[in-house]
This record gives sequence, structure tokens and C-alpha cells, in this order.
Amino acid sequence: MPRVIDLLGKRFGKLRVVAQLKERRHGGKKVWLCRCDCGGRATPPTGALTSGNTRSCGCTRGSPSGRGHGHARVGKLTPEYIAWQGIKDRCHNPRGQHWSNYGGRGIKVCGRWRESFAAFLEDVGERPGPDHSIDRKDNDGDYDPRNVRWATRKQQNRNTRRNRVVTHRGQTMTLIEWSEVLGVSYEALRLRLRSGWSIEKTLSTPVRVRKLTREKADEIREAYEVGGETYESLGKRYGVRADYIGKILSGKHWAERQINKGSAP
Repeated sequence: MPRVIDLLGKRFGKLRVVAQLKERRHGGKKVWLCRCDCGGRATPPTGALTSGNTRSCGCTRGSPSGRGHGHARVGKLTPEYIAWQGIKDRCHNPRGQHWSNYGGRGIKVCGRWRESFAAFLEDVGERPGPDHSIDRKDNDGDYDPRNVRWATRKQQNRNTRRNRVVTHRGQTMTLIEWSEVLGVSYEALRLRLRSGWSIEKTLSTPVRVRKLTREKADEIREAYEVGGETYESLGKRYGVRADYIGKILSGKHWAERQINKGSAP
């Protein structure tokens, strides 16, 4: 009578045997359901496991045919695979560096993704570009297909819990959005508020331009002629007081002399 081989719970390379399938394949041989470390699955027969011929779901091969996802090759993990590992670590590893901001706040990775990298990749797709990383639309929500996207740092800054929402003259926007509208850097606005400036002063004070070149003056004149902007709006955009904008536009000798010196009036 042939010896009964039970592989349940055993590990073969990146594969861990989780169940024996009722159906038999490969000429009546036992077939096992295995879970790969990458999150994929495989169903090899007994001999393929015990002989060492099958040691992963195919992820380490990077097969162009698609048998393996190719994102976890030895010594070369892709950004998608690293992102998948990262969200699991943040949410389900109490010893992880960022646990307190994720798992400690009750944020989880959905079961479909936690068990399978292939499912994660299927739902979010490959990273669109080097400036993109995984982002949750709702910062208090879980990592699941409805709440996750690839986003740039700029998009994520708008979405962060730390990004302050500011209401000024009846309009409410995040500090990042105010920065874009006013042409003043986000860091400058943030530091003004931290220093105790009022919202009115923070958002209405232009950044002083220490060096106003002839080229910049020509740009101001062109912007005025093309767009018909007010002195005030041009002043905010270029960090120059409105009365000096008038002198630059009029081409007075004083303004030109100051410009040639390379310093702001």
C-alpha cells in the first residue's frame, strides 16, 4: 500500500500548503492549494513540491506569458510590490514604524489585498509614474479598492490630515490650494501661521522679491498687456508692491535704474 503523504501546513520555498484539493490532476496525482509569500496562489501536485521543482506561484520567474506577475523577483522588488508590503506593515504590524498612524487608528487592509498581491495589482494597476505612490482618498478609511489610488505628492498633500483648511474672505480652501492661487509657497504660508500671523496677514502679504531683473520686469509688463491684470494682482504674483508695479509699467528712469542694479525697490 503506497505511503500517504500529508503536506498540509508545510513550506516549500515561497509556498505554504493550505489545503488539499478534492480533484486530482496530472494523471490522478494529489494536488495541493498553496499560498505564495507574494500573495499569489498555486496548485501543484505532490511531486512538484517535494522534488523542489515548484517553489513559488511563478512570481520569481517574471514570465512574459503572464504565469508569474514578475513583481517579486529575487533581489528586485517592484514599486508596486513594495507598496503592497508597506500598507500591510503599516496596518497589521504593531511593531512597525508607522503602526500608530495606521493600524493603531483602526485602519486595515481589505482581506482581498491582504491575502493576495495579485488581487492588489489587479485593482490598482501599475504605478503610472515615478512621482506616484499609494494614497487613500479618505484618510480615515481602509485600504480597499474604493478608497485607494495612485497619486502624486502634490495630490497627497491636499489630502493629508495635516493640511490646514483656511477660510479667507468667504472662501475656504486648503493651505496648498491657497498657495497655488496666491503664488506663495506652501512653506511660506505654513511658517507665517506658525509664527502667529493672522489669516488676513498671512494670505495678503506678498513674498518680497529681493532681486528684480530686467527680464522679470519685462515679464510683468507683458502680463499686464496681455491679461489686463490689476496692479494688486500682479504685485501678489511677483512679490512687488502695487505702486512699484505702476512705476515698472510706466518705464520711469527710477524703476529702470533699480532694475539694472538687480535689487528690489
